[in-house]
Amino acid sequence: MDQTPQDIARTGWTLVTLRVAWTLRSMGIQPRGSILDAARRHVWMQLPADTPVHVAEDRAEQFTRQFVAHGRGQRYEPPYPGDQHIELKESWRREVHHARSGAQGAVMLHHYANGLPIHKLAATVGCDAAALLAAREGIRERLRFAAASDDVSLEKWSEARLDHLIHRLANLPVEPPPPLLEVVDGLHPDKVNNCLRSRRAYQLVRRNGLDKAQLRPPAANPRPDAKVRFLALHIHPDGRRHLETLRRSLQVRHIPRGDSTLLISTSDPESIRQTLHLAAEVECPSREHMRGTFLEGTGQWSRFGLLGPLPETVDDKIRSLSWGQVEGMGELPEPLPPPPSTTRSWLVVTALILLMAGLLSRALAPLPPPVAHPLRVVTTPARGGMWVEFDVHDQAHVAVVREAAGHLEVLVPGQSPVDKANHATGDGRFRLHTQGQGVAVISSASPLTGLADALRLAEQQPESLKTLASALQKTDSTIDVVWDTL
Repeated sequence: MDQTPQDIARTGWTLVTLRVAWTLRSMGIQPRGSILDAARRHVWMQLPADTPVHVAEDRAEQFTRQFVAHGRGQRYEPPYPGDQHIELKESWRREVHHARSGAQGAVMLHHYANGLPIHKLAATVGCDAAALLAAREGIRERLRFAAASDDVSLEKWSEARLDHLIHRLANLPVEPPPPLLEVVDGLHPDKVNNCLRSRRAYQLVRRNGLDKAQLRPPAANPRPDAKVRFLALHIHPDGRRHLETLRRSLQVRHIPRGDSTLLISTSDPESIRQTLHLAAEVECPSREHMRGTFLEGTGQWSRFGLLGPLPETVDDKIRSLSWGQVEGMGELPEPLPPPPSTTRSWLVVTALILLMAGLLSRALAPLPPPVAHPLRVVTTPARGGMWVEFDVHDQAHVAVVREAAGHLEVLVPGQSPVDKANHATGDGRFRLHTQGQGVAVISSASPLTGLADALRLAEQQPESLKTLASALQKTDSTIDVVWDTL
C-alpha cells in the first residue's frame, strides 16, 4: 500500500499507540510485546489515511476493545454505536476541560477519563462525594450548553449516554502534549501532573513495562497492508450441540465468533470441504443447520485472533444466506440413507458402522484431563531480570525455573506445597524477583519428579523455556506452565 507523509499511521503513531496501550491496561492486559503490536495493527487496518488525529485517538479505544473481544471469541457490542459518528467538536472539548483543578478537575481526570467510580474517587482524593456528584452534574450541564450552541440537543439523552460522550471528550484534551519520548525520559516533569497524555505515557513506560521504542513510528511502512480470506460458517441454534465436535474435526486454523459462528482459515480449502460434507452426511450438524460464505479483504491472522474490519461484517453477510449452502463451495450433501434392515444386509450395515466410526473417531476423541491447579502469573521486567507474581491453589506443587546465560536453574523445587511459602505476600499470592532472561512457573498436583531430566533436555534447545513447558505438559496434561522472556 502506498504511504504518504500525511497518513495518520505516521502522523498519529505515538498518540494512537498510547491510547491502545492505555485501553489494554484499563482492561487488565499488560500492554507490551506482541499483544500491543497486534492490537495496534487491528486499529490501523480500520483507520483511513486521512483520519484526523483526535478522531484516530477516539476510535483507537473502540477498536482496541473490539480486538480484545475478538480474541476472546466474542462479538463486540459498542455502547451507543450511533454516537460514534458524532463530531467531537473542539468547542465541546474546551468546554468540558475548562476546569483543571478542584472537584471538576478530579472528576474529569479520574472519573470520566480513567473510569474511577465517584465513591472510590471520594476516598482517593479525600473529597466529599456530594461535592463530586455536584461537579459531575456541572460538567454535564456545560456539555449540554456547548452542544445546544451548535444546534445539537442532548436534553433527552440518558445520563449514561451523556456520560459516555463525556468519557470520550475527557480522553481528548485540546492542548497538544510535549514530545512523549522526552516525557518518559524524565523531561517536562510539570506535564506529568498537568497533561493527561504525558501522565499516561510516563506511567506506562515507568510502571507497566511499555518499551518506549513502541511510541516511535517505524522508519517505513507503518500501515499494515496484509490481506486475508476466510470462511464464515454459521450454525443454526438447533445444531449448536455439534459445534465442538465440528471444531475438533477441522484441520485448519479457526476461531469462534459468539456461540454460533466460526471463522475458518482457507489455508486448506479441500480439507474444509471434506469436513463439512462429512458433517452434513452424518448430521453432525445436518446440512439444514449450516450456512456460510467466504470473505476477503484487509486483515491478518494473529495468535490473538483475526485482525482487521472483516469480522464485524460477518453477521450482515450471512444473514441473507440460505441454510444448507456455503457460497463458493456449493450446496452441502443430504444425510446418508439409513441402512437396510433385512438379514442379508448385516454385512453392509457392519461395514457402514465401521466406516463411520473410523471417520468420527478423531472428532469424538475424549478431551485430555483438565489442568489440576491453574496458574495466574504476571511478570514485570525490573533490575536486570523480572518480578514474578503468581496466584495458585494452596495445595499446588509449584516450581519456578529461570533462564540465565543459556542455562536453566530451579529457584523453587516444587516437591511440596510448602516450597512456595517463602514467597507468599500474605494475601493469597506469591512474589519473587529473578535475574536472567526468562522464567517459567510450573503448577502440579504432585511432586515434579521428572523436572531435572526435562531441564537437561530443554537446555539443549534454542527456546529452552518453551521446550520445557511443552515437554512437561506432554508428559502430564494436568500440569500448568506459564513462561515469559525479556
